Amino acid sequence: MAEKKGSPAFTFVVEQLKESPDLSFSEVKLKAAEAGLKIYPILYGRAKALLGLVPVAPRGSKKVAKKVRKSSQKDAAAVPSASPDTPLESLSAVIEAMKACELQREAYRKTLEEIAEIIRRAL
Repeated sequence: MAEKKGSPAFTFVVEQLKESPDLSFSEVKLKAAEAGLKIYPILYGRAKALLGLVPVAPRGSKKVAKKVRKSSQKDAAAVPSASPDTPLESLSAVIEAMKACELQREAYRKTLEEIAEIIRRAL
């Protein structure tokens, strides 16, 4: 089976960073020019990420954060804010608020379980 060939410029950057992880982009670019290669900042950044020299967020993490934010906004809108007139209405309002809190808690728990699953898959 044929092995997939990578970019010679990317391979060069990875090798340079393996030898000396503290090299700046300009230093690597200068060495690449001497070797007859042209590199771009994206190659440098991806090589650093590949070698674990910079922190990288897991793929799809922005989508999860957006989903959590959307769900919490919907839950916050579901909480009643009307003031009751009689004690019976007051008790009813307390019960409704407790039910709304329970629904909100379940939604948060489900979201946290989804986040935990994503993290488990990423590791």
